[in-house]
Amino acid sequence: MSRREEAVRWLNQGFSPAQIAAQMGITVGTVVQYLCTEVGHGRLLRSEILFSVPTDVRIIVETTISDLVDPSQENVLRWIKQHDRGVDLGDVRAYLSLRNPRVPLGDMYQLISELEEHFHSYIKDVFIRKYGDEEWWRRGVPEGIRKECAGAREVDTEPAEEPFNYTTFIQLKEIFDKRWEVFIGGSEPSCPRG
Repeated sequence: MSRREEAVRWLNQGFSPAQIAAQMGITVGTVVQYLCTEVGHGRLLRSEILFSVPTDVRIIVETTISDLVDPSQENVLRWIKQHDRGVDLGDVRAYLSLRNPRVPLGDMYQLISELEEHFHSYIKDVFIRKYGDEEWWRRGVPEGIRKECAGAREVDTEPAEEPFNYTTFIQLKEIFDKRWEVFIGGSEPSCPRG
């Protein structure tokens, strides 16, 4: 097992970056670097690192930031070091490096995109099983959505292979709502896990 994999294993067991550093005998900065490398390989989300920092540490950091006139990272660290001696500064540094709202929101966008891709595949698979390769589009997808998708494809300068690729997340929900009986009846198609 590599050191990066070991850091991820500790994180998955509920350890904070500072606790992982103590277990592995390395610096918190190295732990965060290992974990961020694993994010780059798609094995971890940045928000998993962010939320591994204990809640009390996150609250102290956010309170300090809101109370300071100059909430620079150096000032936050200095204030916490002077006033909250029980807080691990390694976890404070890790949290400060990841607290940008884009971190959890970026992960949320990624998860929603993956969910949308899964729904596309699932819906198409169910309709092909129910109506066959030739009829799934016409018999499965409601007419209004088919027209919207065809229109979107028509104006695309590099059109996708099929109009179904233009369905939005909201349209997928509408397909589920309008064709629910297809999804609850019969044999269930295989769904990818993960």
